Amino acid sequence: TQLEVKVYSELYATVQPIVIKDSLLIIDGEVRRDDYNDANAMTATKISTLEIERETYAKRVEMRIKTPPESLARELVKVLKNYQQGRCKVLIHYQGQDEAKVKLLLGNDWQVKPSAGLIGELTRLLGEGEFKVMY
Repeated sequence: TQLEVKVYSELYATVQPIVIKDSLLIIDGEVRRDDYNDANAMTATKISTLEIERETYAKRVEMRIKTPPESLARELVKVLKNYQQGRCKVLIHYQGQDEAKVKLLLGNDWQVKPSAGLIGELTRLLGEGEFKVMY
């Protein structure tokens, strides 16, 4: 199904850098019936990307770690440092071999930007499904 979206020049001037062919956009607007074309049409009031929305609304990144190899801590620090200066807190759920469990909320200096790059590196480091972005 296709939907025609009208973007007036005032809005387009502010979002032009993110409007790229074949990119995924999040569009807010008013949908109405276009009787001339016998289809629905939308007038956009806001246009954003998934990346922008994630960085705006994400509250924290939670990860689950079970008795990691010694190198994991160093690699995790390196990954998180690359994405610091964000607004998103980091919470680690750690479970040791002896069933000991702890929740560790990292300090404000460790807040991150939950970008696609961070998500990719955490997937590589921890595995699929071992972390989530909470909104």
